[in-house]
Amino acid sequence: MEWTKLLWGPVVLTEIMKALPEIPKALDHAFKQIDHALDRVPAWMERESETIEGVLTNIIVEGLRGLDIKQIGKAQLDKMDERELERMLTGNVTTELKFIQTSGGVFGLPAGLSLVDPASRPVLLVAALSLWLAYRVTVKKQTRIFPPIHPTARPLKSLVPPLGADVHPCLQTNPEIFLTFPLAWGSGRLN
Repeated sequence: MEWTKLLWGPVVLTEIMKALPEIPKALDHAFKQIDHALDRVPAWMERESETIEGVLTNIIVEGLRGLDIKQIGKAQLDKMDERELERMLTGNVTTELKFIQTSGGVFGLPAGLSLVDPASRPVLLVAALSLWLAYRVTVKKQTRIFPPIHPTARPLKSLVPPLGADVHPCLQTNPEIFLTFPLAWGSGRLN
């Protein structure tokens, strides 16, 4: 089969070389049509913005309905190795357990001594408070896995749809979704 390239190869190559200079001229009309159509897109999007918003809102709501969080979580946990899962669950707890152990020792010793010798209670209380203060000052702050959510600069009432707005039934039972998906109601415009 390779030997046939010597027969038809030069003929095809000459035809391609002849056609290459003509391609831009042939595509010029198509590019003009595409350019004209693209010039009309912004005006069309502005004119049909409510329809587009409604379609996008429905897509988002239907997508959220289709999510089976329990199934996704189970699938992710099934993928994990037992050791990895144990490390994930106990890794952050270890820091808290260290605090509980340390504070138990720090507060348990003075509390036990104060039960045995009531006269030493004021001295032990001062010692316990100073130890606790020293601990709080020297312990490095841990970063959080899920940092706190900071609301936007806008007042929260602007995120809630106005009374009488056409609200999807799923959002009527879960109003906190309004804070996450402000486009999930009616026109989606904020007040």
